[in-house]
Amino acid sequence: MAGMLDVERDGAVIQFPAGKQREKMPIKSTILKLFLIFIISALVFPPEAMAWDGQRKGFILGMSIGTGMTHVRTNLGHTSRNVTRGALALNCRIGYSTDNRTQIYYFQKMSIFRLPELGQAYEDWFDTAGEESFKGILYMVITPLALPFIPIKASHSMIGLALNYHLEEKAPSFFLGGGLGLTLIADPIEEDLLSDDANVVGGFGFIANAGYEFSPHYSVEFQFIFGTGSEGGFAGGGSRNAYTLLVTLNALGY
Repeated sequence: MAGMLDVERDGAVIQFPAGKQREKMPIKSTILKLFLIFIISALVFPPEAMAWDGQRKGFILGMSIGTGMTHVRTNLGHTSRNVTRGALALNCRIGYSTDNRTQIYYFQKMSIFRLPELGQAYEDWFDTAGEESFKGILYMVITPLALPFIPIKASHSMIGLALNYHLEEKAPSFFLGGGLGLTLIADPIEEDLLSDDANVVGGFGFIANAGYEFSPHYSVEFQFIFGTGSEGGFAGGGSRNAYTLLVTLNALGY
């Protein structure tokens, strides 16, 4: 997904393509594989199969896939660099509902805007999962849970704690939520102006979300994720902020 690069210098804004394209595995193939894994997992291991009593109260475990956009602003002294890119969203959550309205959970959210690098990481994983060995079988079995955690330097990601509140005790129901966490922000362009230490910076951030559970265990959710961080790799000091908007399809077991 191509993006545009804005560089502000002495009050002027110069816009040009953000980086050159490199030969990587097909992006569409990667997205299709991830979507199929999500659908197959939801069918073979449906949330209702994990439901103890069909009530939201109690243990919860869920995963999401979707799409969105991430804007990354890198500040380097008197110069700033702005890049906006389309993204693939992968999320998971695990937690506890104190009642049929309130959910408290640990989350991991990832907005992946450098899909070629993502493709290579998952290609290696799928190659191992396809091996006729115990290791291959193990990789295949845990693939649905491992998808959001495969390490890549290609995203705006966050882990933390959040709370959701449903307006109704049973589906269908709207819900609102938010949370705080630790964030990692990758450099969104290939030709990095910074040292290698600043390719991925860490810091803090928050999430705000709203959605609609249209059927028990299934919902559509809109999410805003903000993260800010800095790293010693910035020459002369600097920082990076990320603003992410996502829409996801969620499957939640309870």
